[in-house]
Amino acid sequence: MSIGRREPREIALDHRGSGTAPRVVAGAFWTDPHQCAWRVVAPTFSALVAAMNLTGPPRPVGQNGPHDHHA
Repeated sequence: MSIGRREPREIALDHRGSGTAPRVVAGAFWTDPHQCAWRVVAPTFSALVAAMNLTGPPRPVGQNGPHDHHA
């Protein structure tokens, strides 16, 4: 997934260590513009969610805003 407004950054889930608790990695082109180095952003996706304080209660389907395609 690419994120960022001015400079896009690629992030990915790395399942090589665990199929159920993947690491979160981000592409780092600043070390060599011709080759992407991947840096660990969080040891697990759950750790990233907790660090970003996104662990609130789930919202019922249909109440997630205008882009909710499950309703």
